[in-house]
Amino acid sequence: MVNDRYFWPAFWTTLLLMVVIIPIQFVLAIIMALVIQAQLKGNSFFLYIFAIALGLSDLAVGIVWYSIFTQSGYLNSILQGLGLINAPIAFLTADTRYWIIIAIVLAEVWRATSIVMVIVVSGLQAISSEVIEASQVFGAGLWQRIRHVILPMLKP
Repeated sequence: MVNDRYFWPAFWTTLLLMVVIIPIQFVLAIIMALVIQAQLKGNSFFLYIFAIALGLSDLAVGIVWYSIFTQSGYLNSILQGLGLINAPIAFLTADTRYWIIIAIVLAEVWRATSIVMVIVVSGLQAISSEVIEASQVFGAGLWQRIRHVILPMLKP
């Protein structure tokens, strides 16, 4: 397998995707979970919006994102309509590897961040509200609470 000419490029691309996608998903999932946990007005609306990707099949998501990035797709139509480009850009070709990576990152972040959000929300619910309130009483700002209280307590 390792002697196949496609193995190492595929391995490094997969590693690159992991290094890029996982931190983005985790940061977005924490933000989404904190918005839900804050119980703001319209909290249910945010939950529904954030969870849309959970109800869609991977095939449907793939078709939608493919239709965005094709040469006659939505992105090229919008860019041409705004006058930002004169001719369609070929985003998904063998010569435009960076656009393929960007398309995969966008699609995967959109598709799977809601799953990570569900996990983070369940972890946030396990954190005692007294601990959060105590950190507020002692003057911890939002970033300090996240960094020194919430993230360490989410670790398990």
